[in-house]
Amino acid sequence: MYATHRIRRRLFGRARLVTVALALLAGLVVVATPVSSQAQDQGEVTGLAVVQGDGFATVSWSPVADATDYQIERTPVDAQNVPIGPSVITGVWRANRTVTPDSPSFADAGFNPGDRFQWRVRARIDTTPLPFSEPVFGTTVPPFGDPDVPGADLRTQWEQTQAAQFTNDVNEYAYEAELAAASDQRLGRIARLPAAATGAAADDPGLVTVRLDLDDPASIVAGARAIREAVGAPEAVVHNAGVAAVGCVEEMPAAVSAQIFSTNVFGPMRLTQELLPAMRAAGRGRIVVVSSQGGVRGMPAISAYSAAKGALERWAEALSHEVAAFGIGVTVLVTGTFRTDILELTQTYADPAGPYAAHHATIERTGRWIVRAASPPERFAAALAGALDDRAPFARRAVGLDARALVLGSRLMPARAFQWVVGRALRLPRPGSLRDDPVRLTAVTPRPEEREARG
Repeated sequence: MYATHRIRRRLFGRARLVTVALALLAGLVVVATPVSSQAQDQGEVTGLAVVQGDGFATVSWSPVADATDYQIERTPVDAQNVPIGPSVITGVWRANRTVTPDSPSFADAGFNPGDRFQWRVRARIDTTPLPFSEPVFGTTVPPFGDPDVPGADLRTQWEQTQAAQFTNDVNEYAYEAELAAASDQRLGRIARLPAAATGAAADDPGLVTVRLDLDDPASIVAGARAIREAVGAPEAVVHNAGVAAVGCVEEMPAAVSAQIFSTNVFGPMRLTQELLPAMRAAGRGRIVVVSSQGGVRGMPAISAYSAAKGALERWAEALSHEVAAFGIGVTVLVTGTFRTDILELTQTYADPAGPYAAHHATIERTGRWIVRAASPPERFAAALAGALDDRAPFARRAVGLDARALVLGSRLMPARAFQWVVGRALRLPRPGSLRDDPVRLTAVTPRPEEREARG
C-alpha cells in the first residue's frame, strides 16, 4: 500500500531518509538476481516434462546437485519425432535467479500452430556440461482453440491460410484490417474460461473470465467485446500483464525487445482504446497501470523492460489528462519485489563470457538478498484494492518498502547523484575502469537464432 510520508525538512531527517533509500537500491534489478540452489546427485537431468500450449511451451525438470545452470535444447521434429531442423540452445536457466530453485522450469514462445519440437535439458557445473536428459516432445496448439475438438476451433479459414502474409510492423495495419473483416465468426464465439481456472467457485456469480491475448489485436477486440457484453462499462481496468528479459543493450535480441514492448505497452494501449468509449459514456472508471522500479529510472541489465515500463508510465500520465474531464481517473502502481512467476520465467540473454560479464556477476551477487526477501503477492492485492478507491484524476503509489525507498531517492537526489548510487549499490564496474582492459575488445556472442537473422 502506498503511504504518504511526511518528510521532515530538517537536514538530519532528510539524510536518514536518503540513507534508507540507498540501502535498498540493491534490489533495482530484481529480475537478474539469484538465490542458492538445492543439492541432489550430479548427472543427467531427470523428470523432464513439457506443456506446449497456444504458441508457447513450459519445460520443467528435477534439479541436479551443484549445477551452475541448465541449457534448454529445442529441435523441430515431424509427426514421427524425426528431426527436421537444427537443434538450438533456446535458453539458460539458473537456479540462483529464482525463489524456487528446487522446481526448475523454463518458458519459451513464438511458435506457429502445429509446430512440434523435441526438448532436452542438460545441467552444467561451471562450464562443464553434463549429459542431456531423455527427450520429450510437444506440439503447439493453434490459437483460439483446438481444431481437432468439435466446436473448439475458433480460427477462421482466413486466419488459417492468409494470416501468415502479414509478418512485420509495416503490414500490421493491413493485418488488423483483414482480421477484423474476416473474424466476425470467432469474435461472436469468444471462448470464456471457466471460473474455476481462477481458483474461484465454478458458480461464483461475481466472476466472469475472458480469454485475452495482449499480443493479438483480434483477441483484444474480442475480449473487450465480451467484457462490455458481460458488465457494460467497466468500473476499473487493471493493466497487470508483463514480461521481462535480462541482458545488456548489446546482448538483447531485437525481437525480444519488441516482444516486451508488445506485451507491456502496446497491448494495454489497445485494450484501453477498446474500453474507453464505454467508460467515457458512463462518466466513471479507474484505470490502474502496474509499473515497477525499472520504470522510475533506467536500470542496467533490464534496459528493454525498464524502457517499456517507463513508456507505460508516461502514457498513463498523458492519458490521465485526457480522460479526467469525463470522470475517469488513472493510478500508477510502482511495485517492489514480489514472489511471482516473473522471477522464475524471465529469460536471460546475458553472455557470461562477453564484455559485460563483470556487470552481470556483480548485479547477481548484490541482488541475491532482495529475491530472498520478496514479498508475498497477497500484499500487492491489498495495495491494488486501495488503488481502486483513488478519487484523484491521477495518483502514483509505491508498493513495497524497496519501491518506496526508490521513489523517494529518485525525488530527493539529482540525476548525477542517483546514477552514482545505482552504480555503487549494484557494484558495477566504475566509470572508465574497463577502458584499457582487454575485455573491451571481446565481442558479444549472439544466440543461434540471432546469428541466423544476421546471416
